[in-house]
Amino acid sequence: MIDHSCNNSLYVGDLHPAVTDPMLFAIFSSIGRIESARVNPDATGRSPHAYGVVKFESHQDAKRALEKLNYAELMGRPMRVMWYEPDPSVREAGRGNIFIKKLDKVISQQDLYVTFNQFGKILSCKIAHNGEGASKGFGFVHFEDEECAKRAIKATNGKMISDQIVYTGNFITKDERKDLKAKSKFTNCYIKNFSNDLDDEGLTKLFEEFGEITSARIMKDDQGNSRCFGFVCFSNPDSAEAAVDALNDKEINGLKIYVCKAQTKTERQEFLHKEYV
Repeated sequence: MIDHSCNNSLYVGDLHPAVTDPMLFAIFSSIGRIESARVNPDATGRSPHAYGVVKFESHQDAKRALEKLNYAELMGRPMRVMWYEPDPSVREAGRGNIFIKKLDKVISQQDLYVTFNQFGKILSCKIAHNGEGASKGFGFVHFEDEECAKRAIKATNGKMISDQIVYTGNFITKDERKDLKAKSKFTNCYIKNFSNDLDDEGLTKLFEEFGEITSARIMKDDQGNSRCFGFVCFSNPDSAEAAVDALNDKEINGLKIYVCKAQTKTERQEFLHKEYV
């Protein structure tokens, strides 16, 4: 756990790009005496958000500002306030940071905070929004303690939040996501739980909108009857990924089909080893 008992500085995220140092100073000085308030533009140049760092003269005032001004609006945008961590290696480590997706789009940042606050102290909480300000259906919660994050994942992953089943897992950095995506590229899809009257041609028609198909086959028993599972192989990995995203859990002829990446023999062996050895 990171010790913030001597920390007087706050990180202020998701600021409107037009926010200035004096504006930041004005809103935070309503809480207590400030040494400095500085706005920094997004370093990557890819985001419309800026962030700021506010340093108070006392830790207690900084703590009160964190409690009172987190999610307060400045120029129409809720500020995301958390303790400032000057060490970039700690900021980027992602310890205690979790990712939640498939959220109901009516859930606000405050709703998310209330839902996860029961698991431990939260440093920051954010719902991702599009350019129009609408929820993109996923968000992030950063806990002070990694053990709190583990409890939150265990308690909420695959569970209902606001009448919708959500996925909760450890936050993965952008570089880590790139590495995982490169390793997880696939062209072969596994499909099951469809009706026994679906043939190879019907399977092809179901998947062809996503890209060029090199093969589509339904597996059969010795009598030539469908075993109600099969495989579709695309020429392009992006097509396979799009098919999985669009068709998994989709209802076809009264049945919800299951679509996923087809595991290689090596991957199946590794999975069985992890599960049973």
